[in-house]
Amino acid sequence: SYSCLDCLSRLQTYVIFHSLKSVLLSLHFIATMSSSPKKSPKKTGIQAPLDISSGLAKIIGTAKGEQVSRPQVVKKLWAYLKEKNLQDPENKQWFTPDKTMQPIFGKEKIKCFS
Repeated sequence: SYSCLDCLSRLQTYVIFHSLKSVLLSLHFIATMSSSPKKSPKKTGIQAPLDISSGLAKIIGTAKGEQVSRPQVVKKLWAYLKEKNLQDPENKQWFTPDKTMQPIFGKEKIKCFS
């Protein structure tokens, strides 16, 4: 038998997973692998450098054509949110996109990438 806490825990896990999935989809990633030969092993998976959309590049402050890994994007997005004071003061897990972020994230208050 399940308790109310079990149901709540499952619901929270479901909401967090789908929130993260929607944020990653909205990041406009186009996966490409670096073709330059390097002595170090190729970065793959989450560490792979990716092309990003011009809208996202404008938010995180990267140059046109610069490749960025997903962890770097998340780190720069957090810095942007804190710099612009966009987090909800009562619940820091939520933020309201500013005009620069609205083309990607929309106008509504949303949950951060937890």
